[in-house]
Order: sequence, then structure tokens, then C-alpha cells
Amino acid sequence: MTRWDPELTVLNRSCLPVGALARLRSEPLARLLDETLAGGRQAAGTPAAEFVDGLLADERVDRLLAVRELAADPVFRLALDRGDPALAADLAGWLADPDRTPGERTLRDLVRRLSLAAAQTDPGGVFPTSGPVAWVRYGPPVVAHPGPRRTGDDVAEYHDRRVRLLAGARRSVGSAPGGSGATRISAPTVRTIRDRRPPPPPLATCGTRWWAPVAADLDALRGWLAPFAPTLPARLILTELFGARIRARGPLPVPEFYREYQRIAGDAAELADWSDPTLYRSTRDSVWPSVRQLGQVVDSALAALSPHPAAEHAAGTPASTAGVGGEAAPAVDAPVGTGVCVEVGVLRATTARYPDWVPPLRSLCAGLQITHTPSGYLQAVVNALHPGFGAMRARSDRLAGVRRTIGVPDPSAGGRQVGGRGRWLGVPVSGEPPLVLADTARLPVADLDVHLDDRSGLLALRSRSRRQPVRVVHTGLLTGSRLPPLSRLLAVLSGETPPGSPLGRAPEVAEHPHRWPRLTVGQLVLGRARVSFPADQVPVARPGERDGGYLLRLARWRATHGIPRRCFVALSRRSTGSATRRCGHGGAGSFYLDFDSWLLVQDFVAAVRRPDTVAVVFEEALPDPLGHGVDLADHVTELLLDVAADEPSWSVASGRLPARR
Repeated sequence: MTRWDPELTVLNRSCLPVGALARLRSEPLARLLDETLAGGRQAAGTPAAEFVDGLLADERVDRLLAVRELAADPVFRLALDRGDPALAADLAGWLADPDRTPGERTLRDLVRRLSLAAAQTDPGGVFPTSGPVAWVRYGPPVVAHPGPRRTGDDVAEYHDRRVRLLAGARRSVGSAPGGSGATRISAPTVRTIRDRRPPPPPLATCGTRWWAPVAADLDALRGWLAPFAPTLPARLILTELFGARIRARGPLPVPEFYREYQRIAGDAAELADWSDPTLYRSTRDSVWPSVRQLGQVVDSALAALSPHPAAEHAAGTPASTAGVGGEAAPAVDAPVGTGVCVEVGVLRATTARYPDWVPPLRSLCAGLQITHTPSGYLQAVVNALHPGFGAMRARSDRLAGVRRTIGVPDPSAGGRQVGGRGRWLGVPVSGEPPLVLADTARLPVADLDVHLDDRSGLLALRSRSRRQPVRVVHTGLLTGSRLPPLSRLLAVLSGETPPGSPLGRAPEVAEHPHRWPRLTVGQLVLGRARVSFPADQVPVARPGERDGGYLLRLARWRATHGIPRRCFVALSRRSTGSATRRCGHGGAGSFYLDFDSWLLVQDFVAAVRRPDTVAVVFEEALPDPLGHGVDLADHVTELLLDVAADEPSWSVASGRLPARR
């Protein structure tokens, strides 16, 4: 059974309206490139390049003015100061002295940040605004509400009051060593400031009749994704290493297990890479039998997507390269509804055949953007996957200063607490302090045993004092590779880390270009159309090449391979060993690219030229932020939807999350 609680939903909204993206592009440049490619001007040689060079020179002042005016937005400046203080200081100097021209690198960084502020909804970014939504039974899928605007005087007054209130609390701490005492004494004052503020209004109103079928399809995805859990191979390896010992001698206390783990971790092949959810390795090439067996399960799961190239990849054959070469290729930004469509029932049938040692993901949160078929049928495009358990709603409430009543529990909310996030569980991100429970309510590490789960046969955690299973869930936005080693190990043994991509861990590194069509399952678009190239096959400006000549060469290459004018670019970068890091759609490391914006093209060239870049992936912008009928005053929005298996054992609070209403 499945539970979908609409009240756990969070809406992310871009910092700047999509009109900012329109100001960064050049319509005259787009027309000139189109005319040249169509033969209206000399398609090769000096005259065409001179025309483009002249246009770039004529528009230089306008480009700088557009960047300066967009970057002067107070909300953007506040977010930039949080994300990149050095760049924010450079911007402040430019705004104070308009005659000063920023350096090329500073300008590129500003343009990239501006494009992300208008196109990005990644919850881990500093630019998006997050907040709850209101639900009605009938009505449109999403109706965005205008956000509040506060004047600088109001912000200054609030800041002054906060400083005065906190100063007295800090003085009462005296010279006590450490910062924990200051935090405890200041906490009541901080809560007073928070509780006096009115709660933020919902960012949008959503119709449940539109989203209930989407949630059902998302639950089918939750079940199908089980073998793609990025740390499952590490859990299998640990079971091979310790399973026989625990079976013969009984459970191991976590401190003792951790000492043994540290002793062998450096020598155990692949273990470190598989413990990092941001790294990719092939299960087929593993030296561990259980991991190779998992690879067979992954292949059977991907085969359900046939005829999508992911299924061909599972069978060991090369992904489709149709349309990649000298002939003109089908456009990547094909109309909505084209590509590969798979019935939801196929995923459910595949999930039912998984072996018991592939444990299910009990909760899942997906970032979804709305698009429609030509007939008006709603589709939800999956941006990224996150741990569920109401974590995104809890984070949004915390950042907005709202007392938590749902999602990850607040110690002050009451109820029986069986776990908590403290210093031993990891580092908080986005300004959220550790959720440390009182000593009487906390679950000490020494109380945890590592045992063999009766159903899956895998290593798992159990509390001796409570005589019940324990699962540690990393609900923050810090990547698993940056967690403290013990926190990462406990998360591996719990198995609640979803893959970052709905298509699992298919690599984007190859010797030849690969084309992947759009993949739709039910009402979910699981994969945008994309095409990947080895980095050395992507054209960059040659030494001494004129800007106009390069733009023409790039435009011809783009048209030949069917890459859309506006897209997202993700990079695969070489890491340690044979592992690669993939930057996903709209998230950290990926960026928005408009081929008709010279400023964005320059940033693109700089990214491709990095020596550790091994592959470049061009992914369709679906939905297109500047598509037909878009209001330039609108913001890009993303809905974070939670689904969970209806099992009372997974709750971290007094039993369950609120029942479905």
C-alpha cells in the first residue's frame, strides 16, 4: 500500500523571472545565425564572420547593462552573498562604480549565477524560494501566488531588532568554553523572534485531482528504483565481508563493527567508491559476486524500459547513436509526447520479481515540473530524487521560521522520539542547526548492533534496548561523500538513499556520441531527451579564432546534431580511479545554456575546457522557460512530492506522519 500526504508537498520557485533569461540572449544574433545557416549570407569565410563580430561589438554595451541591471535585484544579491561572498563583493563594487568594467571571469560567473537564478529550482541551491502549497480538490494543477516584497527599511529594522535581542543572550553566556552554551541560551530568543513573525503564505494552490494519479505513478517508480539505490553495492560487499562472522557469533555492537570496518576499508576493493552515492562504477566489472548479481537485477529492471536505449545498455549493446554523425539528426527538442512510452504496469510487474535481498525504498521525494501534451494531458517531468520522510517540508518550514508539526520531528513538538540528528549523525546544511534530542530521548550509538536482517539477509541496524530495527536516514542536502565516515556507514547499512537520477546509474562517458530519447512512464517523464559527447568532440574556440567564426562553427555543429537552442548542460568529470561524477539536470554543476547568448556561450566554453571534463551532455529544457506562450514575468516552479510505503515501522516520530486527508 502507498501513502501520499499532500501536506508534505513543497514548491520551489526560481529567484528571478524567466524574463531575465530573455535579456541575456540576443534576438538579432539568433536571426543572423539562422540566415547564415540558411544560405542568406555567405555561410563560410570572412563576410559572415565579420557580420557576427560587428553585431557582438555593437551589443557589448547593452549586454553589460543587462547583466548589471539584473544583478542589482535585491533578492538576487542577498542569495549571491550567501552562496558566493567574493563574487557578491565584486558585484557591489561594480554597482557602486558603473564606469568600472568587471573582468571576464567575474562577468562569466555573474552571468552563470543569473541564469541559474532564473532557471534553477534545485532545493540545494541558494537562489530558489521554497514554501508550502495550498490544496483544493478541484482547480488547475498549479496556480502560483505572487510573492511578498519587503522594503529595505523593513529588513534593516528587523535586523536591528534581532541584533539587540541576541546581544543580551550572548552576553549572559560570558566566557564559557565552546559554542553549545551560547546556542542553548540564545535558542529561546531565536524562537521568540521566529514565533512572532506571521507564517509565510502558500506559494501556490494545487488541485489534488491532477496530482493523485501522478503520486500513484511515482509510487510505482519508488518500487522499481530499489536495485538502483547507490549504496546497495556497498551494503552487499559489507555483508560478504562480515555476514559469516555475524551468523556464527551473533550481532556486533556498532563501535566494534566500526573499528573492524576502518581496519579493512582501505584494502577492500571498490568499497569506498560504492559508499559514495555521487560516484559511478559498473556492477558488471565488480570483483564481488553479490555486486555482479545485483548487476543482473539492474539489467532486468532496465530491460523493462525497452525500446529505450537504457534497455539496450542493460543488455550489453551500445546505446543508440542514430542521428549522430554527418547527417542531420532528429531534433532533441522534439514535440512533447514523442520518444519512448512505457506502461506503469510494466514497472510494477518488474518490481514484483525482485529478490528479497533487494530491499525497497520506503519513502521517496521527487522534484517535478509540469508540462502538457498537445492535447492538454498533464505530465510531470522528474528533475531529481531525494529521500522522503517529509524532509523537504521540514527543511522549508525551518528556513521560513515555521514550527514543524509534520515531517522530520522537532524535539519541542512532543511525542516519543526514537532518533535524532546530532553531531554524530552529520553536518547540517543551509543554516539548519543539528536537531539534538535530550539525552533521555536520544538513541546512543553504543545501543546499536549490526545484525543480519531476517528477510533480506543483509547487514542492518537494531537497537538492543528497544528491541526493534533502526534505520538512519540522511535527510539533509549534503552529499553523502561529505558526511562523516560513521554517518555514511550507518546510512549504507540502512539502505534509504535513492538514486539521484530516475534512470539509475547509466554512465555518460563513452568514445562516441550517444543519443537518448525522451522516456515517459504513465504521467511521469523519467528522462528528458539528451545527447552526450566526449569532451574532445565538442567544439571550443581555437587559439586566435575570431568570435564570429567560432559562433558560426558552433551553430553549424549544433544544427547538425539536433541540439536545441536552449538546453541544460551537464558534465561528467573524472574523479579517482575509474569513477566519474555526473552533474544532474538543473542541479549543482549543471547550467543553463542559450546558444544565442554570447555571454552564456563563453561560460560554456570555459566549462568544457576544464581538464577533468570527460563528457558533455546536452539535455532538453523541458519545459522550456522561454517556450511559446510563456509570460516573461513568470517564475520557473518545481513541486516536491512525497510518497511512502504504508508501513508504521518507518516513522522516526511517535508512530507515523499525518494520515492522508
